[in-house]
Amino acid sequence: MRTKQGFTLIELMVVVALIALVFAIAVPSFENAGRRDVYKPAQQVASALRLARQSAVVRRQWTMFVIPTADSSYSEKDVKKALRSYAVLACTNMGGVKPTTPFDKMEKTFLTTWRPLPDGVYFADSYRAFQNPVNGSMSPAKPDEKGTKMACLLYKPNGECYVWSGLKWENQQDSNGCLFLQLRSDRYYETEGSGDNWRLGDGIKLDSGTNTVVSVTRQRGTVKIGG
Repeated sequence: MRTKQGFTLIELMVVVALIALVFAIAVPSFENAGRRDVYKPAQQVASALRLARQSAVVRRQWTMFVIPTADSSYSEKDVKKALRSYAVLACTNMGGVKPTTPFDKMEKTFLTTWRPLPDGVYFADSYRAFQNPVNGSMSPAKPDEKGTKMACLLYKPNGECYVWSGLKWENQQDSNGCLFLQLRSDRYYETEGSGDNWRLGDGIKLDSGTNTVVSVTRQRGTVKIGG
């Protein structure tokens, strides 16, 4: 019986076509290997903002969405939350608050634990909520402690969203009637320090990365992803 030697031209062409197909599928994956998807965490942030608004409307109390800023000193464990975690709190002494009551004069309780963004994804700190940070606590067990600077979006029972101006809570937002929180993966932050004095260093710009915004409308406090 005669044995077959080598491959036919058609067989070789099929193999080459399959290799080309696999290469075409794999190349985009390699191109995006250094990127971090920001859409899914943006959805999670939007859900937390909706929770804050719903709690404010249903419970008839002020509810706050907070983000630790890069401007405080942290423990080595908590520094990882700066620009990368968020939580929802509620004011429990509504009888004693007014538009000029600062965050640290409210009695509060955590409605959620601290929720981290994925590795490599950060909040951009150039938006309105970061311009006048509030004075808060990193410990859910001690929500009324002070010491950590936090960006804060506050929902009132009317469903509208407010930010701290330094003197009072205002819902004066950007020119198009929205407040924006940006999530980005095009920067990397080193941590530096010792003991209980850890900080985020300056952000290092990366060649690759993506970003998106979570926007909150002025009038109704509704949330959407994108401008």
